[in-house]
Amino acid sequence: MEQEEKDIELIDAYHKGKLSTHEIEEFDKRRADDAEFNKQVEDYLHVMSEVRSFGEQEFMKKLGTWEEEISGRKSAKVIPIKRILSVAAVILVLMIPIGYLVLQNVAQPNNEELFATYFQPYEDIISQRSDAQSLQEKGLSAYNQQNYRAAIAYFESHIDENLQDNAIKTYLGISYLAVSEAEQAEKWLKETSKNATGLYREVSEWYLALTYLKLGESKKAQEQLTLITQHPDHMFKSQAEVLYRELGN
Repeated sequence: MEQEEKDIELIDAYHKGKLSTHEIEEFDKRRADDAEFNKQVEDYLHVMSEVRSFGEQEFMKKLGTWEEEISGRKSAKVIPIKRILSVAAVILVLMIPIGYLVLQNVAQPNNEELFATYFQPYEDIISQRSDAQSLQEKGLSAYNQQNYRAAIAYFESHIDENLQDNAIKTYLGISYLAVSEAEQAEKWLKETSKNATGLYREVSEWYLALTYLKLGESKKAQEQLTLITQHPDHMFKSQAEVLYRELGN
């Protein structure tokens, strides 16, 4: 049990982006070599997703549902309930300001629902799927595997050496949004929406609108959506028009 808790603390540090790129590589290698540890990582991330999506009360209801499924009354999940409860207990001790999350969801339920409906990470149109081991390629590889924490670490290291790379800055902002760190997403997407040109300017403008939605800042989201709809050829014009109407209801 003590080793499991240490592993979960390690996974928690990985999830929060506290590991260095070298530590991430060691972490990923252990996942590849140790099937049990990889399962623990997957369980943790699954539980975290449920906690963030539903809040404490709904999460506990969800646990009950999983227990029913595993016990045979329903068929679906295969995660052992003892593992789920163990991971959930450590999560609740380690890192969740549950009260804040619940209050935030109560205060802006429509925004959260709309965000969940419209947010889909932008596809990787840069990577050549090669064997290159650059920080950019490692970041995009992690991004394509939905391993956004690792992608963030690689992207930030890449940007340290390539300050004008607005494309990777855009993917960095989207990665932060994917892990619900909207303040960091806003920082990068505001920059690229101003400094990028062409495709990545338009992508940044759309995801910045979703960032404001995630932050519960409806007025800023509407202003950003209006900016998008004023450009007839904007690639996200139709989505922005629909979302603006939904947000106004």
